[in-house]
Amino acid sequence: MSAVELASSGINRTTMSQLVASGYVDRPVRGVYHVPSPDDDQRVFWAAISLGYDSVFCFTSAASFHGLTEEGAGIPDVAVPEDARIPARSSFESRVRFHSWPAAARVDDVESYEIQGVEVRVTSPARTVVDMYRHSTLNRERGIKPVVMDTAFIDCLSRYSSEGDQNSRSRALRRIAEVHGCWEGISAISTVITATRDRLMSF
Repeated sequence: MSAVELASSGINRTTMSQLVASGYVDRPVRGVYHVPSPDDDQRVFWAAISLGYDSVFCFTSAASFHGLTEEGAGIPDVAVPEDARIPARSSFESRVRFHSWPAAARVDDVESYEIQGVEVRVTSPARTVVDMYRHSTLNRERGIKPVVMDTAFIDCLSRYSSEGDQNSRSRALRRIAEVHGCWEGISAISTVITATRDRLMSF
């Protein structure tokens, strides 16, 4: 629950602070409270982040969510508005990697899912592949900060291109990549991955 919801229920900040201190209530992120349970997992944290911030899960977190990598169980990658306050590393949210994105980037090819009764936004599978490429050192585009390991992108692209309806997935990937001017780079790597896979299957 958010601090606003608690206040409307008649629970003041002092009471909540006492409950948090006693361990009866957890505060996953600033302004969000949760009664801990043995069944809690990463989804609870994602829901809490979504309640506390205008957020979109991206990069390795989105890849993990869509089954495009086995990584991502650690610190979540979260995109927030460019003018949002990014917490200090010493705060509760030090368990989150925040990325400042413009409004359009937090809307285009972003999907919504319900987790723990909360709307959680995640970049689509195709958008995630493109983002992973653009923010790896394989991309030569100026002004883009590398935050993704090259091997993580290659794993993501390999899994994306081996599952589901490949015609529709390829069209979606190309559409988004062309918007960002990186289809040529992704296509070249995809060709190598496909050729390598075909060669291994021939043995």
